[in-house]
Amino acid sequence: MRITARSAALLAGFILLLGPAGCRHDDSLEPNDTYETATPLTIGAEVLATAMQGNPDVFSVEAPMGRTLVFRLRYLGQEDCPEFTLLGPKETVVYEDHEGFCTDPWKAKTKAEGVSASGGRRTGYEFRIAVKETGKYFLRIRERKQADNPFAYSWDYGLTASIE
Repeated sequence: MRITARSAALLAGFILLLGPAGCRHDDSLEPNDTYETATPLTIGAEVLATAMQGNPDVFSVEAPMGRTLVFRLRYLGQEDCPEFTLLGPKETVVYEDHEGFCTDPWKAKTKAEGVSASGGRRTGYEFRIAVKETGKYFLRIRERKQADNPFAYSWDYGLTASIE
């Protein structure tokens, strides 16, 4: 195979154009990949983060029984093809949407009574949990893989937990 100066220039241009998307760095909250290393959230304070494909983000927050716990994710750019899992006390799954390909949150595989999900790609997401047991709740965010991506996907978001 013969590589001409023109094809080499085109390849270099392609790498320069797409290279930064594949070379993004994770956020300063790492390591927060497991429930044991979850980043604790402060009620009402927004956390800025990056979801990287192959590297989940896990957050935790304490919530009192009889109230509503709300997780709001604000879309800040990039790919945005997430899946979400929410755990309650004793690591009980209250929401899980890992079925499908870049699905919207109302297409959940598991959704406990008193849990609602809304929003969608490039607009943001909101999860509301009627707290039936006082304790620690977890939100796990994983950027999904897509069939046509030459580089790992990632998306930037702002996350706020509140109690209503």
